[in-house]
Amino acid sequence: MIKPKEIIEQQSVLNSKSNSENYRLKLDENESVFQFPYSAYSAMKNISLQELSSPNFKEDYEEKISSIYGIFPKNIFFINDVFYSLYLIISCYLNADETLLCASSFFDYPVFYSRLLGANAKKAEFKDKIFNLEELQENIDDSTKIVFFYNPDEQTARLTEKGILEELLQINPEKLFVVDCSYITYSENDFEDFIELIKKYKNIIFIKTYNCDYNFNGFNAGIIVSCEEIITNLKKININTLDTIFLKALYGALKDKSYIEMVKNEITSVRDFLTNAINSIGYKVFPSQTNFILCDFSSHCEFYYNKFKNNSILVKKYPKNSDFADCLRITLPKMSGGKYIMEMLKKRQVLIFEIEGVIFDLENEELFIPREYIKEISKHYDLVIVTSMNEKEAGFLLRKYSIDKYFSLILFEKNQINYSALLDSIPHVCAVEFFTSRVERILETKKEKLEPVAFELKGDVNKLNSFKHYGAQNIISNTEELENYFAYYMDN
Repeated sequence: MIKPKEIIEQQSVLNSKSNSENYRLKLDENESVFQFPYSAYSAMKNISLQELSSPNFKEDYEEKISSIYGIFPKNIFFINDVFYSLYLIISCYLNADETLLCASSFFDYPVFYSRLLGANAKKAEFKDKIFNLEELQENIDDSTKIVFFYNPDEQTARLTEKGILEELLQINPEKLFVVDCSYITYSENDFEDFIELIKKYKNIIFIKTYNCDYNFNGFNAGIIVSCEEIITNLKKININTLDTIFLKALYGALKDKSYIEMVKNEITSVRDFLTNAINSIGYKVFPSQTNFILCDFSSHCEFYYNKFKNNSILVKKYPKNSDFADCLRITLPKMSGGKYIMEMLKKRQVLIFEIEGVIFDLENEELFIPREYIKEISKHYDLVIVTSMNEKEAGFLLRKYSIDKYFSLILFEKNQINYSALLDSIPHVCAVEFFTSRVERILETKKEKLEPVAFELKGDVNKLNSFKHYGAQNIISNTEELENYFAYYMDN
């Protein structure tokens, strides 16, 4: 077998979509949640054989789209994909001894492309770990050739003003600034205002894709906008851009001002609603000028990510070593979806269960608490698991009996439970009940002001007496008591 470059072997497949399964709300990739615009569909549907046969068809629509943005066709390059456009620019302008500076937390693709082509890449460092164009100048050095960032930023949703960008262009005339404006439709500024800069400066490239605006999931469509010299150089590498039929669809969508205004108005309403609602329950929402919000859920981040997922909402979660490890990024849904999200964020009473001896009879490999009980009480309470098992073993058992989706958090504690960390990781509104089969947990949980529920269904008299001796008020010792105890939860 012929091996590729080592960097290719180490790289995962690029731009692979997350598994949407049957999620009610898929809000992890910032694509439009609205229906494909009829104007784009109608434009494709009504294309004629004469148009397709015309040698000037493509040029005609490129000119029409250019005119919408108030620029000449020589300043625009139509693309299928934002990642390919970045690869094209790096291929054209970055030499092996030069560096791409990525001033965005979205770091993987720019670094990969740069290193694939034998050049260098680095991530800009900011004092507060949040993209700040004012501080960007401190990161630019002699080796820097290309500076890449999103505007608005694709994580924090912050918009950088045109004047600040222009100041950077003036200070760094030998540096090429590549700015992805894919989310700018939802900001207070127009894309047309920013691309006016190409008429004054020869060191700026703007990229924009339209999936965030028009739900073009059936095809990718986007543009590169720059001075004539840069566009000409890019076309020396590739002249095969967007297919002609998709050019007409894009033109049809761009002409339909009412559609995008409807989308913007709905997104703005939902953005304001969710921002105010999430802030009001004690979490931080970063100011947004995009079709998504970044929410800092602090120590409750893992809890809410799982709760969203268990309730058919898929959002963006960051790695533990990320600057945004405590945050979830949520693509904005329609208002009905926004209200559903707030239902999931309501704080409810929490019930904590140990796997060993409470959820499962490990000796006989069967459930102590019937699955239908767990399913029913999860509708009214937030359920959490604490276990000394490893993640693989616990996950296997929960999936085997199809109950994993009912628990918002699973904590793995090898020895002593850190109750302070446990309570800090779950949002709760009143006393937390802790279901345990261990005698030592009775005193521990009472000391931490949790309400212990002792669990012993195997008839161990000594253990039952020990539970009573240490002051357990609630003891479940047989299936009848189990049924009666959980009947209360299922009715409330």
